[in-house]
Amino acid sequence: MLGYCVVVPDLRAHGTSGAPLAKTGDFSIARFAADIQAVLDDAEIERVHWLGNSLGGIVGLALLRETPERFLSFATFGTAYRLGLPSVAPRLLPLLYRTLGADRLGQIAAAFTTNDRAARKLIAQMIAAFDPRPGERIAQQVRAYDLADAAQQFAGPVLIIRGARDRAVNLALGPTFAAMAQHPDFERLDISTAGHCANLDAPVEVRSALDRFWRRAGAHPTAEVSVLSAGG
Repeated sequence: MLGYCVVVPDLRAHGTSGAPLAKTGDFSIARFAADIQAVLDDAEIERVHWLGNSLGGIVGLALLRETPERFLSFATFGTAYRLGLPSVAPRLLPLLYRTLGADRLGQIAAAFTTNDRAARKLIAQMIAAFDPRPGERIAQQVRAYDLADAAQQFAGPVLIIRGARDRAVNLALGPTFAAMAQHPDFERLDISTAGHCANLDAPVEVRSALDRFWRRAGAHPTAEVSVLSAGG
């Protein structure tokens, strides 16, 4: 991404960001979106090309609904625009941490996430270090949502990168593709070797696809162009 100004924030409870435990609402999709809004304001970034993976895509959709004028383009991978999981699903997260242990759970989850050995090590470390208490609250908030209208109504270009090996998310992508079928500037890219973290499984393909997409969207690789990349 040489030539682009790339902003990669840690969402709350992720990476080096704090994890308040006072209220479930602290981890709502709207709260995450407000956090990113504050990051952009503080950095004095007016418009961005959004790139979101998983939760980063969900947060982007919420922000896209509220402030579409801030987006030059919108791209996601590992994200469904609509989701409806049973209410019991979030409770499984702390149970898995207690039953398997953080290190073992990290190894198992990493093996299902990517085939790349180096990426597996990174993902396993991230999962092992993650606090399942805010994780459960985040899962409670994102288990069921419908943000497809945000992308449908966005006038700019939209890209979904679909990793063929991302089986869990792919099961939920049908309604997303149906919702975007009439969008005049929607693009779908399938990568057969990619899983949930397509950027780790197929970095060259993903970078090339994004560069083409942003150039088509009118971006030029200069320091004036900001790309906000979020994941979770």
